[in-house]
Amino acid sequence: MSIRKLVAALVAASMAATALAELPAASAPSDFVLRGTTAAGDDPAKFRFTFGPAIAWSAPIRWSYNHANAPAVLAGSPSTVVAALQQAVEKWTSICGVSFRYQGLTPATTNGLAGPDRVNVVGWDSVDRFLPGAAGVTIAFYQPDEAGGGELVDADIVLDNTGRINGPSALDVVAVHELGHVLGLDHSEQSGAVMSGPPDSAYNGRSGLAIDDVRGCRCLYGPNPANVAGYSCSLPKSLDLGRVAVGTQSVPQAFTVFNDGTSGLAIATVGITAGDVRRNGGSCIPGTVVPPGGKCDVVLTATPASPGARDAVVSMATSDGDYAVPVRLTGVAGGPSTIDAVEYYNAGLDHYFISWVGNEIAILDAGVRSHGWARTGEVIPTYPSGQAGASPLCRYYIPPDKGNSHFYGRGSVECERTGQANPSFVLEDPAFMSMVLPTAGVCPSGTRNVYRVFSDRADANHRYTTSLAIRDVMVARGWLAEGDGPDRVVMCAPA
Repeated sequence: MSIRKLVAALVAASMAATALAELPAASAPSDFVLRGTTAAGDDPAKFRFTFGPAIAWSAPIRWSYNHANAPAVLAGSPSTVVAALQQAVEKWTSICGVSFRYQGLTPATTNGLAGPDRVNVVGWDSVDRFLPGAAGVTIAFYQPDEAGGGELVDADIVLDNTGRINGPSALDVVAVHELGHVLGLDHSEQSGAVMSGPPDSAYNGRSGLAIDDVRGCRCLYGPNPANVAGYSCSLPKSLDLGRVAVGTQSVPQAFTVFNDGTSGLAIATVGITAGDVRRNGGSCIPGTVVPPGGKCDVVLTATPASPGARDAVVSMATSDGDYAVPVRLTGVAGGPSTIDAVEYYNAGLDHYFISWVGNEIAILDAGVRSHGWARTGEVIPTYPSGQAGASPLCRYYIPPDKGNSHFYGRGSVECERTGQANPSFVLEDPAFMSMVLPTAGVCPSGTRNVYRVFSDRADANHRYTTSLAIRDVMVARGWLAEGDGPDRVVMCAPA
């Protein structure tokens, strides 16, 4: 499933099969809005990914139906509508471990954006006030927790009553898709799924669940107890091998295939589409059966023969169907290999974290094993291995009693002093990546300044950035600038 942060101002709607052409796929917005709520009411301060166990229902979803304002074609038969909705519900409950409880007809209305009332209602209205030409919209609310996760607590589906749903078949198309949003699923980037939709794919009017829909629901709620299955929830959306010097081999990057299911996940084949990218080890080999709760890994390297960007795909045929992992790299001539360290933020912890390691990035993006983390959009170019003129950066893990965080020390002197002063810190890697060190706070030509700020709290955390503006915003928030020279530069990243 596509995993994205939802935009606060976006309220949109799904298209029935008869209305698909009314909005181009490239410009059609999502048909789902997920809003935060607290005991005091609506809190739109932070939105969450809709895919991942951090945001799901923790109890059966109790829902009611309001037949008022139903379109003429369905107005005389509320039982027909309820039967169609129940049929859509059963498509989801038959494949994953979620349950719905129908509470009957209700006079309660779909409260829309007025705020959560914790009464889940399916009802009729003109959806044009949300998105002209649409056939349905889902509006859901979640209750955040202190760790940056939370649970869904309220969801309403508004069905359009202006003629776009012209019978049970069209209702089925809209209901199955909108119920996926109620469950917590965002749009899939795969075009053949019920949950297909903008911005990465187009609505397709499908009402039968595809493998991507099944995996998404199972990764939120597990499989239906009657249907054991092996499947994986944390494969990377893409694996970046970086900018690799022509004729040299990239630093190995791995991704892990976790079996999150309840039976064995058999690996039949592992293939790669591009000759520049090669499998360079790992335990995911044909014939492997990963037990429930187990894992195997695929290790990749790239040796580009010429400059330029190229894409590859790692495809795995498994007992759960085919999995595909896109791989990206760029061959560069006349320079060293570099890669981007991606920055993440956890609002519940108010912590920042950076990593260039594909496996860590995949797990954080998926949100299945590490809840509450989201990309900030910032990256820091780095050397993934030693380079002439560069200094290794160590990575320490700061234990929970001192921060539950990570620290990247610049050079052997700072790393050794950090370990000596903090014997409880765990040295994860003495050379996690490499950077050039500044001279009196000045970075050499061909590099850019990297700034470091410290939270100055008991739960110690550092943020690293190449943006002076971001550094200054953090200082204004009370964080302490660290580094050398008048600009407090801590290290120098490749430009």
